[in-house]
Amino acid sequence: MGILWNFVVYGDSSKNSYSYRNGELIFSVQEPNAGIEFIYTPYNYQDVRIDAAFENKPESRNTINVSMLCRASNGGFYQVLITNDGRYLFAVYERQTMQQAQVLFQGASLAINQGKSKNEYGFVCKGNRFTLFVNGKEVKTITDSRIDIQSGTVGLYVGAVADLVPVVVGVDWVQISQP
Repeated sequence: MGILWNFVVYGDSSKNSYSYRNGELIFSVQEPNAGIEFIYTPYNYQDVRIDAAFENKPESRNTINVSMLCRASNGGFYQVLITNDGRYLFAVYERQTMQQAQVLFQGASLAINQGKSKNEYGFVCKGNRFTLFVNGKEVKTITDSRIDIQSGTVGLYVGAVADLVPVVVGVDWVQISQP
């Protein structure tokens, strides 16, 4: 991950940062309700799968959230958000009419390794179907046609839940492919 990724820090950039350590991208969020987003900018995708390995580091609090985004554009985006306590949600954000993301589905899965563990997440956006994979297992597929976002970029987000800081997460690898 390098110059092809656009990094956006939400919050104070002196308290929330990213760096590389031993080939791993490390996110450090030290501020409540803050986070760091990174978007792969060279391509816009219609149907796409994004997979990544996340590890909640020992110096981190036990509650973190990570998101995977697809079809991110000026019109909005779809996302799946996963917490390391076993919960997840699908959401959509339309930039023109919504002030915040609209939750499409909330659930929980025993496939998510809880606590300070490593998890591999996958997010497939194909047509109007959106699927979450956790550690190689298909967890949930939803269908949504609320907004007409046909294509856009993909990305990831690491953030703090309320005032539960610090959040220190390593991303070992990211893979973008056709579903």
